[in-house]
Amino acid sequence: KDTLHTLQTAGQMFNFELQGIALTKHDRIRIVDNTILCGDRYANRMDPAVLDITSPLGERSFGTWRKERWDYVQVDKMGIYKVCWCGGIEDCSLGSHFNMHVATIIVNGVMMSSAGNG
Repeated sequence: KDTLHTLQTAGQMFNFELQGIALTKHDRIRIVDNTILCGDRYANRMDPAVLDITSPLGERSFGTWRKERWDYVQVDKMGIYKVCWCGGIEDCSLGSHFNMHVATIIVNGVMMSSAGNG
């Protein structure tokens, strides 16, 4: 299956949703810098650009066996990020558990002008 690509704005909250088969409440995601490979030793560490209070470290906000969603995620720095997924079979503690690259998040900035946001 193709990797999901999503465009977001730095500093604004968004909901992150995945679709699949046999998804469970034990699934976890990590948003990492684009230079980190999913399954690498650092794939279990959320990027510091993800606002701590909104960080999707734990259980999904909503889910069924076909889709899952983490609500109110915020990335505060422009850049390209990978979403690495752990299928909940392991305890999702090691980088090797987050071995599926399920999405790419492109975070752009907000352009401010004397006329307002634009």
